[in-house]
Amino acid sequence: MIDKYLDAYGVQARLRPALLALFPIFITVAVWLPALYEFWTGLVGLAVACGITTAFTHIARARGRIVQQELIKEWGGLPTTLWLRQSNDNLDLQTKQRYFAFLENNVPNWTAPTENEEAANLNKADQIYGSAVRWLLEYSRDVKKFPLILKENISYGFRRNALGIRIYAIFFATIAIGIDLYLLFGATTKNLAGNFPAQVTALVVSVLLLLWWFFAVNQSWVRDAADAYARALLAACDTTSPPA
Repeated sequence: MIDKYLDAYGVQARLRPALLALFPIFITVAVWLPALYEFWTGLVGLAVACGITTAFTHIARARGRIVQQELIKEWGGLPTTLWLRQSNDNLDLQTKQRYFAFLENNVPNWTAPTENEEAANLNKADQIYGSAVRWLLEYSRDVKKFPLILKENISYGFRRNALGIRIYAIFFATIAIGIDLYLLFGATTKNLAGNFPAQVTALVVSVLLLLWWFFAVNQSWVRDAADAYARALLAACDTTSPPA
């Protein structure tokens, strides 16, 4: 149902990180207060209609963009721009020259900076590379022709947005774990839901998610996806058909 309101990128890269952050709360309510959970799930259709899921996507997107600006400063630029630099060796020389030839033949009034020009004015060179990247973004919008670019873009967007809401996700998981522990071992009423295996499972899932958010969701995890996206986008230069 949600897919009817959001495109593939919106669902996978923006909404899913937000829902994953809230999942420990959802599963805790489901196993301890099943009646409340059933009532809540009955409101999902209404929530979609009222745009709450869209709000989730905007929160994740906004936080992801903030984190992205911080990462760009730390990386020294966007990976797509960095990979085109003469001084960068992520692409072998022949591949880079082939990409430059394609861009010079297709991007109006575009010429790749030389090594000396780049060394003399890196900021200007990056602006030239960035212009080529923006052209490539428009050139490769056909997802049927460039499915890998969309796939890697979704992967990068998911990781970037997950990092953006990481602090909130850790907070929600910690709260859920605290509630589970209290109701399992500290509360006087031990049978709120009467399903001990499910209650323990909720605790384990929340702990695993907390560990994932704490240790796996980091800058290097995002950089790996950013590099994969840069590789896929620049590979559009190897297409033989003329640009639209």
